[in-house]
Amino acid sequence: MIIKEQIYIDNILKHIPGCIYWKDKNGVYLGCNRMEAEMVGFTSPEQVIGKTDYALSWKCIADVLRETDTRIMRTGIPEEIIEAPTLADGRQIMMLTKKSPLYDNENNVIGIIGVSLDMTDRIKAEQLEIRNELQKIKIEEQEEFRKFTARVAHDIASPLTSLEHFAKCCEGLSDHYYATLISIIKSIKNIANDLLSKYMQDCHNAYSEQEQYILLSLALQELISHKKYQYRKSQIKLNYFYNPAMKLTFIKCDQSNFSRMISNAINNAIEALENESGTIDISFGIEDQTVKITIKDDGKGMSKEFVDKINNYFPIGTTKTDGHGLGFGQIVNTVKLYNGKLFVESTEGKGTTLIITFPVAEHPEWIADSVKLRKGNIVIVVDDDSVTLDLWKTLLQKHAQSLQLAFFTDCNEAFSFIESIEDKNNLLLLADLKLQSGNLNGLYMILQNDLQGRVLLVTSTQSDKMIHDFVLQSRVKILPKLFISDIPIVVE
Repeated sequence: MIIKEQIYIDNILKHIPGCIYWKDKNGVYLGCNRMEAEMVGFTSPEQVIGKTDYALSWKCIADVLRETDTRIMRTGIPEEIIEAPTLADGRQIMMLTKKSPLYDNENNVIGIIGVSLDMTDRIKAEQLEIRNELQKIKIEEQEEFRKFTARVAHDIASPLTSLEHFAKCCEGLSDHYYATLISIIKSIKNIANDLLSKYMQDCHNAYSEQEQYILLSLALQELISHKKYQYRKSQIKLNYFYNPAMKLTFIKCDQSNFSRMISNAINNAIEALENESGTIDISFGIEDQTVKITIKDDGKGMSKEFVDKINNYFPIGTTKTDGHGLGFGQIVNTVKLYNGKLFVESTEGKGTTLIITFPVAEHPEWIADSVKLRKGNIVIVVDDDSVTLDLWKTLLQKHAQSLQLAFFTDCNEAFSFIESIEDKNNLLLLADLKLQSGNLNGLYMILQNDLQGRVLLVTSTQSDKMIHDFVLQSRVKILPKLFISDIPIVVE
C-alpha cells in the first residue's frame, strides 16, 4: 500500500507543470520533483538531495533565498514572491514562487516547502506592454509639447509681424528709435523662429529624403534666427541679406537635408572664428536661373589642400580635425543629390566664402504671390490673433468701397457666417491654418464649406509636406504669414 501511494506521489510530482521542493531548517534539500532537478542540470531528483542553494546554479542569489526561507520558518507565514534563478544552461528566468513552512506530525516547523512556476514569458510580455504604454504616453506628451511650442512661436511671431509693419508706417519716429525698435522685434523673432524650427524639424523628419519645394528666403531666415539665438551670448554677428524682390524664390530639395546642410555650413564658419568672435554673412541671389547661396566668414580660413578636395568633390571626412571639415561630407552629398554645385574660396588667416548653387524651381501654383480680388467680393478674414487681424484690416481698408469685408477671431462665428452666404463663388477666405478657437480649425472650415479654389491659407509652415499634399488636392493656395504686409492686394 505504501509502495502504491509512493508511485502515485511520484507520478503527481513528475507531471505537475512546475517545480516542487522541500528543505530542512538548514536549507538542505530533502527532495524535489524532476523539473526542479533538470533546472540545475541533474537527471534525477536524488542528485539534488543533500545539497543547498549555495551548491546549485543559482548560488548567486542563495543569500536572498536563505533569508526568505528563514523568515518564513520563523514567522510561520507563507509568502508569494518573484525569484530570478540562473539555470544550468546559463539562462535567467522569472519564477512565481509560493513558500510555506514544513511541519512534522507534532506541528513543529522542520523546514520549508516551495512551489515555483516559470513566469518568464508572461512577465516579459507584461513588461513589454507597460513599456509600450509608457512609450505611447511619452509620444503623446511630446506631440502635445510640440503643438504647444508651435503655438507659442505662432503667437509670438504674428503680433511682431504686425508691429514691424506699423513701425514702418509711423511718421516722426527718429532713425535711432526706429532702428532700436526693429532690432528688438528681430530679437524676439529669433526666439520665436528658434522654437518653430525645432517644432518643424520633428515634422520634417517624418518626410526625410523626399524632394519638396523650399521657400528659400524663409527657410534661411528660420535657420539663421536659430543660430542667432544659439550664439546670442557670443560676439558672433550673423548677417542675412537678400533682394526683397526674390522673396518668393524656390528650390527643390529635401527639407531635412537642406536644413542640415545650411546648419553645417554655418557651424563650420563659426568653428573658423577665433574665440567665438567675428562676422558671418549669409545671402542668396539668382543668376541665369540658378540660386546662389553664399556663406562668408572672416575666420582663420582653410588650407589650399582642403579647399581643393571640396572643389573637386574628393571624399571628405565629417570629423573635425583642425577646425575645418565639420559636416562638409553631408554638404557635398546634399549638393550632389539635388543637382547643385559647391565652390569654396578661402585664404588662411583671412576667411572663407562658401558658395552653394541649386537650380531655381518653378513657382508652385499653390503659393500666392498676390491677393487677387474682384469688385463685390466678400472677403472673410479669420485669425485668432487680434493683432494680425488688425493688420489685415489696415491692408484691406483702402479697398473697403469695392469689397464686403468680414473679420473674425472666432472660428465658429466665421463658420456660421460662411454657411449663411448663398453664393460662395463670390467669397474669398483668408484663414490662419493654426486656428484653435472654438472646436474648429482652418482646414475644417475649408473642407466643410466646399471652398476649394476660394481660399488663401495663411501659415508659417509652408514647407511642411503634409500641407503641400493638402493644398494640391484641394486647390487651396498658401500665403506665407511673414509676407502678409509685402504681398500686393489687387482688386479688378
